[in-house]
Amino acid sequence: MILPIAAAALAALALARRQPRQAPPQGAAAARRRAAALALAPQAAAAARQLGLPWLAQLGLAQGLLETGWGRAVPGNNWFGIKGVGPAGSVEVPTREEFTPGQVSRIRARFRAYPNAAASVADWAQFVTRGRYAPATKMRSPAAAALWIWAMGYATAGRYVPALAATARSAAALVGDPQLGFTLSPAQAILARNLQQLKAGKPRRAAAVALLARNQWPN
Repeated sequence: MILPIAAAALAALALARRQPRQAPPQGAAAARRRAAALALAPQAAAAARQLGLPWLAQLGLAQGLLETGWGRAVPGNNWFGIKGVGPAGSVEVPTREEFTPGQVSRIRARFRAYPNAAASVADWAQFVTRGRYAPATKMRSPAAAALWIWAMGYATAGRYVPALAATARSAAALVGDPQLGFTLSPAQAILARNLQQLKAGKPRRAAAVALLARNQWPN
């Protein structure tokens, strides 16, 4: 014979098993995000010191967290969504592109793979300071550098740079280091909105190059 209290406990247990699993509470989500930020921040800071570019610390942290959903999806240890073949080969995964403003399409692409997170950060730091991205090395703020790197084709999403800035500020608050955050100045916010209206690729790049040539890139 099952006692009433035991019967009630069994009924409650059965009901709990039938309930759908709920999302983790806000506190757990914040702890996971903080752990991802704390893991990536030293790597980005090391790249900044090595290349003598302070903004790499803020931008590296923000970009790594944004590209991976705060560390939830890091295929091939690729924290920065760089396409191609890396030192550990490549991985093919689905991704979203916004070549035309407001039109998002899903495709599959190959992304660089790395043996570890440190290799991913080091490769990213070299990637965003060479070739068409090299003018970013002359810029003083992470926002100015982020705008240039985005405009040159690193990402196609129209609101990529504002999202980076918001991610940086959230990460800075979580780890208690205000210096890791950054914001867009009014001039930079206007530029982001204007470039957002152009197609990703040659049109956006050409507009950015013209502004830089006229010394009108907001630092």
